[in-house]
Amino acid sequence: MRNKKFRKAYILGLIGMLVIILTFIFFNINKNSEYLNPIRKMYGTVEDHELISIKETKNGIMVYSVGKVNNGINNMYLVNKVKKSFISYKWMGGGGHVNRDLHQHRDFIFSAQLLNESQNVNPTLFGVFSDENISQITVRTTNGSYNAVIYDGKNRDEKFYVISFEQNVMDERYFMFTVSYINGERLNFFHSR
Repeated sequence: MRNKKFRKAYILGLIGMLVIILTFIFFNINKNSEYLNPIRKMYGTVEDHELISIKETKNGIMVYSVGKVNNGINNMYLVNKVKKSFISYKWMGGGGHVNRDLHQHRDFIFSAQLLNESQNVNPTLFGVFSDENISQITVRTTNGSYNAVIYDGKNRDEKFYVISFEQNVMDERYFMFTVSYINGERLNFFHSR
């Protein structure tokens, strides 16, 4: 009788552990793909969509990604916010950026796009450049100076940069860009509203 109870308890324990392990695997398998799933649904025309990086914030997860648009001709860089729901991630807001000037004009230095609170994301300035001699992009506003985080882009000769702001930037009067080069040279660009 004791052996029967012990055997039942042993089998139930094994089944319980198996259920726990399978549940853990189900919720944690390919987490990076889970971040992109709601973004892929939102931007259905973006092909070959890849994750660049994520940044956890108090309001959700900022997802930086890239894909192909215009029949595979252009790269579209995306900055979106997702939030964990019960079993998956939900798209909260964001936007994308395609710069056709990147490889077309000799004088092209960098592009810039601002996503602010109206896009329901953490205020973010982002863009692309292709000059491998650029070592940093810095933006100065009335509230301070912010350095870009630079990532490798979709193509070998592209770089993607992101500047996250901690406060509202919708009412900023100006953005002063400083592009720093490996050789120490700096170029300034002023954008006012």
